[in-house]
Amino acid sequence: CSSDLPLFTVWVEEGKTICICGSSNLEWVREFCAMIKDVQSLVPQLEVIYVGSKDPSHLVTNIVSLIESKKLSNSLSLTKIHFFWRRLNSMRRSKVRLGETTDTDHVLREVEALLHNNEVGHENWMIIGRGSSTNIIKLGANEWMKFLGQYPVWRKYLPSIGLVDAIRLFLEPPPTEPCSDSRIISYNEGMMEEKVLCEICKHPMEKFIVFDAV
Repeated sequence: CSSDLPLFTVWVEEGKTICICGSSNLEWVREFCAMIKDVQSLVPQLEVIYVGSKDPSHLVTNIVSLIESKKLSNSLSLTKIHFFWRRLNSMRRSKVRLGETTDTDHVLREVEALLHNNEVGHENWMIIGRGSSTNIIKLGANEWMKFLGQYPVWRKYLPSIGLVDAIRLFLEPPPTEPCSDSRIISYNEGMMEEKVLCEICKHPMEKFIVFDAV
């Protein structure tokens, strides 16, 4: 664990799976760091970093000290935590001044969601994504525990669909309307064993073999 972490951009460029977590609850952070190590054994490219909370207090100071002394995970330094949240607030103000809304601007929508995570009832949270992909998922403490409780089922999906889509597959309900998206790919014997997720509804696609008439 270190406060002098590689920049987020390095992890993004390397295509790593990144988990950003925040909380002011020391016991929750301790438990989360222990549980995430089991997931990291299955997802070796998973990097975890603690970013404190929007309004740092002595609780956050204690958590950073604990993470560093016990080498529980990665953590921003207290100074970087301050600048991290100040930067998010600055981004939000800039977007709003330009007339953007959460309905029209993807960045503003994600920034608002991250700032909202620190409000009452959302104090323990994480956001997981991979590389530069916009396919990210946000979880609260209860959702995370629900996902971990299904470990025997979802672990087999990890090699083919990755952590983000494995979480989405087990936590997000399927769409109420049937998804009609389709994809044609060249036949590969190994592909028949892999799970392929729909890019629209993010759920497993049914496979059919189509033969070309020559």
